[in-house]
Amino acid sequence: ERRGPKVTAGAVDAAGRRLVIGASDGRVHLWNFTNGERAGTLAPEHAPDPSGAKRVTSVAHLVTAGSESGGGHMKFVAVGWNKALTTWDDEPGSSSGSSRARASVGTQSGASGARPKRVARRHAADALCVATNADGSALATGDADGVVLVWNENGALRHRLTLDAEATKARFASTQVRLRLRGRVRVS
Repeated sequence: ERRGPKVTAGAVDAAGRRLVIGASDGRVHLWNFTNGERAGTLAPEHAPDPSGAKRVTSVAHLVTAGSESGGGHMKFVAVGWNKALTTWDDEPGSSSGSSRARASVGTQSGASGARPKRVARRHAADALCVATNADGSALATGDADGVVLVWNENGALRHRLTLDAEATKARFASTQVRLRLRGRVRVS
């Protein structure tokens, strides 16, 4: 019988070199596609929770404008049952796909991992999804109560959308969030 955290979310980093995995204990794990080894662990703000009460439900890799030229930033973002948007800075290591978050990233040796740079608690319900736009200037998170929060890349809240209907599709077009809905949306 397998014991330990369950995989609850997944994404690929912007360069396509690392797999970003969210887990039921609140941790985010990075895996190298090239050699199949773990590249690091990003710790939650709290101690890892084996009960699953702080599970990560969605992860993404945010690349802000200018990242390739050194003017922007790269971040890992996660949402989950902690009702928060959690971010860690990403400083790619070597071309092997390793990563160093601003605090040292833990390895398979059992280190707890890098601590989050920012934790923004604005959801009243479990946060279920996160999406970023192409230039990294905004991201959106959605929760179990039908609330979509739109944030800037620094974690400041830009908009709060309340869905009075079923959202059938969410995507970014440029720096604007576009939702295809049946019904009404209230912006506050």
